[in-house]
Amino acid sequence: MQRDRDQCILTLTIDEALHINDRSGSFIFGKSGLGDYSPGVFMGRTTAQGGSVGFGLHAGRDSDYIRVSKDTGLEIRNAKFSISTGTASQQSITSSASVPLAAGSKSLTLQLLGGGKGGSASQHVTPAGNGGDTIVLLRDGSTNIATFTAGGATSHVSGQYGQVSADNPYGNGGHGSSGASGGSDEAGYWNIAAGKGGSAGEIKTFENIDVSGLSNPILQITVGHGGAGATTTSSSRRGTSGGQGRVIYSSEGHATLPAGVISQAPAVSGSMSVNQGDNQNFNRFPDLGPGMWAVQGSFWKIVDGHSIHPDVRTFAARTRPGVTYNGTGNHSVAYYFWPIK
Repeated sequence: MQRDRDQCILTLTIDEALHINDRSGSFIFGKSGLGDYSPGVFMGRTTAQGGSVGFGLHAGRDSDYIRVSKDTGLEIRNAKFSISTGTASQQSITSSASVPLAAGSKSLTLQLLGGGKGGSASQHVTPAGNGGDTIVLLRDGSTNIATFTAGGATSHVSGQYGQVSADNPYGNGGHGSSGASGGSDEAGYWNIAAGKGGSAGEIKTFENIDVSGLSNPILQITVGHGGAGATTTSSSRRGTSGGQGRVIYSSEGHATLPAGVISQAPAVSGSMSVNQGDNQNFNRFPDLGPGMWAVQGSFWKIVDGHSIHPDVRTFAARTRPGVTYNGTGNHSVAYYFWPIK
């Protein structure tokens, strides 16, 4: 266990089961309780509406969350789903390299972590070094397609111990040098303050990067170095180096398609006019977002760039669909819409 005395922060390394008191204990991050819809996490003992003891979990924010309680059961609000028939291949890269993606790769996910800042010393000869940036160039052969970067750490925390990254031990900040004191009434007292710990490197995630159109996809990876610790004239009072960065990537051989949950009842219904000759400038339905549509009448539909036969009158669409008509006269088209979230 490490303690930052100035900020009263504890860093715990847990290698066994963590038991929390089941009568009143809880785990809280950014929330005050089960009914708090601020961004964060709450997990712990609650009191149900009838006064009985329950257990609650609430992770997320007001617009999208997972919530479990004795009164409402399991509730998932506005979750995002995706479908893929492929299996992701995940790799960890800890040194700079050129990495070709597997043949047939369609989508790519990257997690980048910059290097941690070195720990300082109060009477340094050489100051602490900054962490290096971690950079990934996505290339098609020798042609650059996109650049992704996670910055190396450049600052110190207020206490002696370095900041722990989300990918511990990679990207951790180095520890500051130890302090020292001594002397006597006759010779005078002296004191050397402890150095400050380095901050952790930046971590970034880039998801569902489309690489399906690349004939020779390659990742040119530069892993950020950990910043060197500050040096002093004393070998025992030096800062330690920050942790190096890392890249974790995964690729899939099939495109990832968005999916969702459909409502049990239509949210919108209405009608619109379709006129003769509208096959040249097709009429669009209202812009309601992703969802399922039921349309009355035999008309060609344009859905996400596809032409849908008149006999098909129920369909799902990601974008705003429309209808075309090459007959005579004017007609009213009724529609019903079920949102998909």
